[in-house]
Amino acid sequence: MTKSLIKNTFREIKNTKARFISIMAIIALGVGFFAGIKATVPSMYNLARTYTDEQELMDYRLVSTVGFDEDDIKAVKNTDGVTSVMPSYFCDVQTDADSGGRTMRVIALPEKYGDNSVQNKLVLTEGRLPEKSGEIAADSSSFTAEGYKIGDKIRFAKQTGDTDTSTELKTPEYTVVGLVQSPLYIAYQRGTTTVGNGKISDYFYICPEDFAFERYTELYVKTDISDKFLAYTDDYDNAIENKAADFEKVGENRSNSFTVEVIDKAKSDLADAKQEYSDNKEKTEKKLADAKTAIDDGKKELKTKTDDAQKKLDSAKQQIEDGRTQLENSRNEYNTKIADAQAQIAEKESQLNSAEKQYNSSKAEFDKEISKSQAEIENAEYQLQSAKDTFQTEQEPQLLAGISQAEDAVSALQYQISQTTDEETLAVLNAQLEQAF
Repeated sequence: MTKSLIKNTFREIKNTKARFISIMAIIALGVGFFAGIKATVPSMYNLARTYTDEQELMDYRLVSTVGFDEDDIKAVKNTDGVTSVMPSYFCDVQTDADSGGRTMRVIALPEKYGDNSVQNKLVLTEGRLPEKSGEIAADSSSFTAEGYKIGDKIRFAKQTGDTDTSTELKTPEYTVVGLVQSPLYIAYQRGTTTVGNGKISDYFYICPEDFAFERYTELYVKTDISDKFLAYTDDYDNAIENKAADFEKVGENRSNSFTVEVIDKAKSDLADAKQEYSDNKEKTEKKLADAKTAIDDGKKELKTKTDDAQKKLDSAKQQIEDGRTQLENSRNEYNTKIADAQAQIAEKESQLNSAEKQYNSSKAEFDKEISKSQAEIENAEYQLQSAKDTFQTEQEPQLLAGISQAEDAVSALQYQISQTTDEETLAVLNAQLEQAF
């Protein structure tokens, strides 16, 4: 029976060679696919493990709304199973309109912290890493339309939502000096955020000193879990999830410490400041009231003395006006005397002419009248010249000098009084003003 079955089988294969070969090929292909798929998963896991080990990918990323200080880092480092802690900074900002107006995540370059290893090492694909302020490394796998090139300028908007960018970044403009790949962003998605449209377009790396934060904004933590389990496996994920409770407990403890060390202290300082303000308010208000009273009294006294000085100035001005009037009267009197003298001269000349007409009739009488007229003319000219000399040499210089001195003194006193607020100086100036007049 067995021999017959075998014989019939071989006969069937011989008669249907094409169908038999096709079936064998299909079976071989299926076995090959199955073997490939079975081998792919371990291979991918090994590749991922190699990549995460080489780049020192963190196991946990801890963030806090109030940031982290040295005590927080120490508390995390002392947590059971933690092998390395790396503090860092990050912020989500928007580029300005010229740079695309997209929401970006800016991260500090990974740096060694104390005796802890550097985590999340970058893969440099082009250029170099930032070395000084104003330099930036861009996402080499950017999915934006234009991508990034060495030398590009990245400008961030002054405002991101309700946050002033200057409170997060010290420099608003950066120059691309390198393109990098980050182990934090293996998938196509760059994450979500609370600013902009809620979606992060790309990531950048800058020097830590370009951040304006006083406290670290995130902690990268590496534990012994990555040494015990293969990354991306269920065992790894379960261990990571179980370990998270330890960090939550540390967070609660540090939150309480933050409340005691920072918030409570700030409240106490505020209460002390309020009490000090209340204590000093009444004293300050009294001092202000006294000072205001003193100022008002000083203003009144200054006004009184200023009014007195003004009255004296007005009196001096009146004296000057009187002097000018007297000078004008003297000039008018002078002119009147000159006119009278000229009239006398004209009269005598008329008489002389009359005498000349009578000359032919009586030369002796003519000579007599001529002598008399000449004597009268000379006497009139003498009187005229004498009056003129007296006025020019005595009266006019005295009047002009007096008026000039009075005007100079009044001008000087007016300027000093207008520039002086000191009471003693005003008193001295008033005394000088009285002496001047």
